[in-house]
Amino acid sequence: MLQNILMAKAQKRKRFKITKSGLWGKSIILLVGMVLLQNNNLYSQSKDSSSKKNSSIIPQVGLNIARISISEEFPDGVTNSVFIGYNVGITGEILATNALAVNVGLSLCNRGGAITAILNKETSGKIESSLLYLDIPIGLKYYIWKKNNFKFFIHAGVYLGIAIIGNVKSTTTSGTRTTTSTEDDVFGENGYKRIDIGINAGIGAEFKRIQLILNNQIGIANINANSSAKSSRHYVFSISLGYRLFGK
Repeated sequence: MLQNILMAKAQKRKRFKITKSGLWGKSIILLVGMVLLQNNNLYSQSKDSSSKKNSSIIPQVGLNIARISISEEFPDGVTNSVFIGYNVGITGEILATNALAVNVGLSLCNRGGAITAILNKETSGKIESSLLYLDIPIGLKYYIWKKNNFKFFIHAGVYLGIAIIGNVKSTTTSGTRTTTSTEDDVFGENGYKRIDIGINAGIGAEFKRIQLILNNQIGIANINANSSAKSSRHYVFSISLGYRLFGK
């Protein structure tokens, strides 16, 4: 019974088969390219000293607590669980006023979700989705309070996510025996769409150029490519650290 439940869920979401090291390797290559591109664009806009004071580059890295919200009821013993991912990227910030800034960024965001099934004390299983997106967030940041080296801010905006790679890992435990498998081909007619669109909103604090950022990412686009299946959307809560390279 467990096998049937897990396989039915897995068939809705076929995945790319990748290793963890391969995922990080491709992430680093993409990030280096993004940093060079973003740095060149911002630097060209900040050649004179006055404009450079009003613009900043902020690299950041963080932890994602994600899930895929599915508009369907699960049978008894099956639950929608969270997935732990990561985010890494850069944000370009341009001050419009002393308190209001425009933010444009590029980031790699590891979103996903998990489905857990517990049939009895000895039999359980889990299907975990891992999807890596290239995100382009655009938004506004408002500095509520500034004093000496401390700043407190809120931010809100939208993002466009383009899926790059992904996989699904299935784990089944029966007694003392555990079996795992990884499936490929995540995108397409019976899998996920490559485009994700959503809303960013959160709060943060900065002390001596170091930023702590709490962010909510709420997907508004249905990422399920199967037209006969229930809609699925991303939800991510992230905790990130950033560092302002220059500007104020």
